[in-house]
Amino acid sequence: MFGGNLFKRVLCCCSIAVCCCIVCVAVLYYPASVTEGPAHRPVAAPVSVTQPETTRLVPTTTQPPATTQPPTTAPATQPPSTVPPTTKAPDFSYALSALQVVPTHTEKYTYEQMQADLQTLCSRYPDQLSLSVFGTSVDGRDLYCVRLGSSAAQRCILVQSTIHGREYMNTMLTMKLLEYYLYYYDTGFYDGVRYADIFEDTAVYIVPMLNPDGASISQSGLNGLRSEALRQQVRQIYQQDTTIDQNEMSFSEYLRKWKSNANGVDLNRNFAKGFGVQSNHTAPGHEKYQGPQPESEPETQSIIRLAASLPGLQGTLSFHSYGSMLYWECDQTGSYRRLCYNYAQLMRDLTGYRILGADGVPFMGSFADHVISRGIPNVTIETGNVNTPLPLSEFNRIFAETRQTIAAAAVYFASR
Repeated sequence: MFGGNLFKRVLCCCSIAVCCCIVCVAVLYYPASVTEGPAHRPVAAPVSVTQPETTRLVPTTTQPPATTQPPTTAPATQPPSTVPPTTKAPDFSYALSALQVVPTHTEKYTYEQMQADLQTLCSRYPDQLSLSVFGTSVDGRDLYCVRLGSSAAQRCILVQSTIHGREYMNTMLTMKLLEYYLYYYDTGFYDGVRYADIFEDTAVYIVPMLNPDGASISQSGLNGLRSEALRQQVRQIYQQDTTIDQNEMSFSEYLRKWKSNANGVDLNRNFAKGFGVQSNHTAPGHEKYQGPQPESEPETQSIIRLAASLPGLQGTLSFHSYGSMLYWECDQTGSYRRLCYNYAQLMRDLTGYRILGADGVPFMGSFADHVISRGIPNVTIETGNVNTPLPLSEFNRIFAETRQTIAAAAVYFASR
């Protein structure tokens, strides 16, 4: 009996030893790294700038609002799904940090800085850029237009900014957008299409500062003018304007808020379509005076000639400030109205800005009125959430919100 128990004990010990060996082998061949759980999951790779965007174009079958004269309090042109202005934009500092030409550390991006940056960009990217002078301002400054993309493109769009002097941050914006598209020309995407392919198919003509005299007055006061005669004229405008309107602004503040050109004419009221409809200003001033007659100003005449000369012009973008809003409506009808409205919807989806209508005044002598009345859709993008001149603190958010607008416009009109 004792021998039998001893045999059973030996057999039991051998079984335990075999089990231990099996466990050891399992541990050796199945390491802990495959264990599921948050602590063992691989970290996702950071998103690259070359990642295709997921934005999709608005279907061209979307129906625009029926009326062209919405009430001011609740515009009928504002679709129910309108996205409110964004309060916190995505962080695109990774994109900005790589761009070393156009400075964004100063609020007063000047005409002279723009000139220098245009020359630098053209030197760095001679195959993608072409620079031209298309006119001259009242104070003798050249008006520049830069083409992004191929000269052989059958279609093009036109982008203009800073038609109002004090809205000069939009010059910094359009210049930085230009640099952004150039830097990522072969590696950046919109809607799954490379920037290079977009702009080779549809060229973009950019006028970064249509009103250089007004911007210089807003930035530097009378010292921003080259002509002594114009300085004296601006002094007289201030005296007359403060007498007529009982304006209580100081002279320096009056100049800082300057929207007009050097003649005291609001260029965005000086076009023929709707001339004088909305303005009760009968004399030159820092804003809203339409001028002595339609298209009286050299800057107005120059942009009209430029737009008429562009081959295959399909659409335009106008950068203004402020309000984080979009304007598109100028009494369009039928399929053309749908085309314009869908264009505005696309810009809304990209920026998060509100779509507004014409508020009962379909025309007012603006650049938008001019091109839209000639069958060329325009969206006016009002950047910024505070009054102009915009502070530098607004820029990074605005850049993030508008980063894809120009590429998207090119793609939209390529599909017409």
